[in-house]
Amino acid sequence: MIKIGKINTLKVLQIKGKKCFLEGGDYGNIFIRSRELPEGTAVGGDVEVFVYSSSDGLAATTSKPYALLDEFACLKVVSVTEIGVFLDWGIDKDLFMPRRYVQSSGGNTWRGKGTSGPELPSEGDKLIIRLIPDPTSDGVIATTEISKYIVEEAEGLEANEEVDLFVYKFTDLGANVIIKNKFRGIIYRNELFSKLEKGDKVKGYIKKVRDDGKVDVSLIKQGFLESNEIAENKIINTLKDKNGFLPLYDKSTPEEIKNILHISKKSFKRAAGTLYKKKIITIEEKGIRLTGEEK
Repeated sequence: MIKIGKINTLKVLQIKGKKCFLEGGDYGNIFIRSRELPEGTAVGGDVEVFVYSSSDGLAATTSKPYALLDEFACLKVVSVTEIGVFLDWGIDKDLFMPRRYVQSSGGNTWRGKGTSGPELPSEGDKLIIRLIPDPTSDGVIATTEISKYIVEEAEGLEANEEVDLFVYKFTDLGANVIIKNKFRGIIYRNELFSKLEKGDKVKGYIKKVRDDGKVDVSLIKQGFLESNEIAENKIINTLKDKNGFLPLYDKSTPEEIKNILHISKKSFKRAAGTLYKKKIITIEEKGIRLTGEEK
């Protein structure tokens, strides 16, 4: 069964010049440009493609879009028209968002260009969206009404579980994230050791699932956070005080590390290794540097 808006593995039926057709089952043959086929692809072979709806029916590409059906994404506006917004999808076809699915930051529906109402998106803006099935066709469209697709009360998550996070909003409390493309979570401001932006996709860890189903998330695994919390915080805070760089590294003496950070070399190496894996710091030839911080 073909899944429109998803990655499919399809059989090559015909290759003729610049055109190729893939087996589409009930949808008929699906077009793809021959130049997109992996080298050595032959009739009868399988190819992994992204299937989408075009003006001429279903089409396929071996390019991977920025997001698939039923996923969240942060996409750039390429044009705004009376009927809606077109977004850069990462493939030749732009992703369409009908104007009734466009909301302002305050949650009001856009009434259309040149009318009174909420602020309109402009070319170059980046919007947090969800890809949903087009109710009028077999295609995929976008919506900014993402709250409809976020589950408020989490189930089945365990403390210290590694999860995929999508950053979609910042508040005074910290970064609001979508956990595993489904649940709402928060990374508190005092634990945002590296700079995050809306639309970032990062790995994180479940810190706590509260009784009300709300979820606290950390960028650092809790077992390490508990045992290394003092060392990690000292490294980060000292880096911030020193313009983001410390002349400490693997070959620094225990005395040098203790004089600057007041921790042992063993604690320094363990904590620095954790921060490096989480991309909070980079390790250079003669020291460590904080990433994503304004000096």
